[in-house]
Amino acid sequence: MMLNKYLLMGTLLASSSLMAYDQQENAVIQPITQPISAFEPFTVFVKNTTNHPSIYIFSKKIVGNEIEIVYTHERNSVGSFGYYPEPETPPVIPLVTFNGLPGGVYTLKTIGLPYSFNALSLEDEVELVVEDSPATIDVYELFNTTYRSYFITQDSSERDHLISQPDISWGINHWYEISAGFKAWAVEGAAPSTALPVCRLYSAHVESHYYTIDEEECDFLQTLGWQFQGDAFKAIPAVGGVCPSGTVAVLRLYIDRMPSSTMNHRFTTDAEAYQSMIHQGWTGEGVAFCSPE
Repeated sequence: MMLNKYLLMGTLLASSSLMAYDQQENAVIQPITQPISAFEPFTVFVKNTTNHPSIYIFSKKIVGNEIEIVYTHERNSVGSFGYYPEPETPPVIPLVTFNGLPGGVYTLKTIGLPYSFNALSLEDEVELVVEDSPATIDVYELFNTTYRSYFITQDSSERDHLISQPDISWGINHWYEISAGFKAWAVEGAAPSTALPVCRLYSAHVESHYYTIDEEECDFLQTLGWQFQGDAFKAIPAVGGVCPSGTVAVLRLYIDRMPSSTMNHRFTTDAEAYQSMIHQGWTGEGVAFCSPE
């Protein structure tokens, strides 16, 4: 393995710590000692101690339990006999941020891309431990064949009641569990610090339930007459429409069945069903929140 030339440190390091590391001539890869919680964003510092003025991050990728950070150097002006003089200013310290990972043990690698040719070289690697995620709960998806409406609930008693109780008018059952649903965390139980409550709302006017992880949206809809029925469960918000590794996007669809004054939202992790329903006239509203796999 090549001589270690880069320093990887966990997030939240104090400025004084960075200054201490700056004084080292050849900083080695240092294990991240601070605990990293499941699905919590964290930042890796890539320390440059070579005679190149700065390094650039090409890419980062996560494949299974391996994380690769690929980078290259920016050259100084070439001196006599190809000598690269020392930079006059401290080297750049790029920050590599990850949106979060599920619990497990990972291998974090730095991959160098030499300036003069396109061969990758493994600089070094460290072990990265992410704490296990708290226990999850099931969120069930149901469909009403009479009203053609979708509904989700984390309450197994509510699910069982809807499935087993016949409609008063028709005397037959109309609710069916139609998918595996998705995972979430209980509102009152342990959850990652990045998980937020998903509020449940109901409107008698349009005969529909609605779920949102956006607290401001939840409050605003109540001013329009939607009834707040409590926080249903906890999930992780997407960052820029992207869910962190180890989670799956819960996609939201909407349809307004005018002039009957009824509307419906569907929440699904099935990307193919999402696209199919858009072709059937539903409006795709993107990622509502993220569910642990």
